[in-house]
Amino acid sequence: MTVPDTPRGAGALPRAVAGLLVATFVGAIVVEVVVGPRLPQDVEASAVEDLGLAIAFGAFVFTGALLVVRRPRNRLSWMIAAVGILPSVFVPLDTYGAWVQVTGRDVDPLVVFGFWGQSWYWYLLLSLLLVFVPLYLPDGRLPSPRWRPWVAVPIVSTAAMVLAGMTSPTIAANVLDGPVLDNPIGIPGMGRVEEDLGWLFFGIIFDAHVEWGSLATTMGIATAGNLVGGLGLVTLSHIAQAKGAREGGS
Repeated sequence: MTVPDTPRGAGALPRAVAGLLVATFVGAIVVEVVVGPRLPQDVEASAVEDLGLAIAFGAFVFTGALLVVRRPRNRLSWMIAAVGILPSVFVPLDTYGAWVQVTGRDVDPLVVFGFWGQSWYWYLLLSLLLVFVPLYLPDGRLPSPRWRPWVAVPIVSTAAMVLAGMTSPTIAANVLDGPVLDNPIGIPGMGRVEEDLGWLFFGIIFDAHVEWGSLATTMGIATAGNLVGGLGLVTLSHIAQAKGAREGGS
């Protein structure tokens, strides 16, 4: 059973959130278009990739904004909105931070926040996009309450990776192979913990300084183990749902 649409004239908060989603996406595109060309040629190429990334996730921004307004009580609406907002916030901040470092300007809190986000938001983004959103399609509910213990596995693994990334001792830009910054909330030794958790939950060491050609290649390989398990769980859940529908109709 799906959640009914929001009544006319109601839902001021969801509408405000939807407006913020769209405004953030537009701001991200503006930053990439204005700041990207001002970077050195090698860094600019990475900034162009970031622009394409931001545009690609625009579909999730507008879909999430619409769903948040129409079905604010459906958890799937907020998952899709989160998939759209994460790159809309941290991709342009990455480009801005690279520009600040390249031009020799003083590092400001916005740069620190942007680099800090680079250390963890990809873990959350990919888990939402490739595990949780498919798992909760189409109505924001699991096929059966019996699936809740199984869903706890990717929840715990993602939370552990995000926390380890948030508290990594150093932070840096993705588009720029430049100097690293101290993480204001970094914990000594958490960088090693992040690597170990990468082996345990994602099947490979997460290392921001490994040069494998591109961020997409690095993240694609790094999440392979988790995605195989997550997508297998998605497949099994839909098989169980179809079997239950057949049994209910007989």
